[in-house]
Amino acid sequence: MRVRELSERQRGELAKLSEQHYRLGEVGLRSFSGADQADSEYWFGQARVYGAVLSGVPLEDALVREDARWRAYAAEQQAKVSAAPKIRRGPSEGHSSIAHRWVSAEKFSGAFTHLRFMIRRVLES
Repeated sequence: MRVRELSERQRGELAKLSEQHYRLGEVGLRSFSGADQADSEYWFGQARVYGAVLSGVPLEDALVREDARWRAYAAEQQAKVSAAPKIRRGPSEGHSSIAHRWVSAEKFSGAFTHLRFMIRRVLES
């Protein structure tokens, strides 16, 4: 979907969505949960998609670019989890001590439907 001239209302709504998702990412970063911290990039990615569309990037291009960024991030997290020391005793013996920081490479592609719906709703209204 190619973005044409946006009305002030459309620009405002896209900016608001971007800000909301960015704030969710910030909350995750400030969390004491390592899983929330790792997932914060998911929310920042959605904020970047809204921002890209706001700046005139076609929606599908923004999604593909952000999905590639997410997959690289997931590979980076997997490498960190694999390199971390393993738990020596107890029910989690043999697991990585930072296993909670693992993220699925497919997670961001699951947000595509929601992002497409929200952006098209803004652009078609």
